[in-house]
Amino acid sequence: MADLITDYDSTGEDADKLDVTELIGTEEITQQNVGDYFQLSGGILSFDQDGAGTNHNMVQVMEFASPPAQLELIVDENQAPVVVTA
Repeated sequence: MADLITDYDSTGEDADKLDVTELIGTEEITQQNVGDYFQLSGGILSFDQDGAGTNHNMVQVMEFASPPAQLELIVDENQAPVVVTA
């Protein structure tokens, strides 16, 4: 069962950012390949453990009470967040 997020704010300078470092392990996720790993659709965030690989499929990891148009994801503490759009 996915976590239900009820208070995510994707607007302004103080927009929320989701730390997904525990999900991704050692995968190197960038703005260019984030869509291989994460999808945002209808208020559901899904994750594929191996991105474009064939060993895993997308699984639902979060659901948003108010579907955001985009999410900022922290994938590495040493790089800027990546953005996933619906």
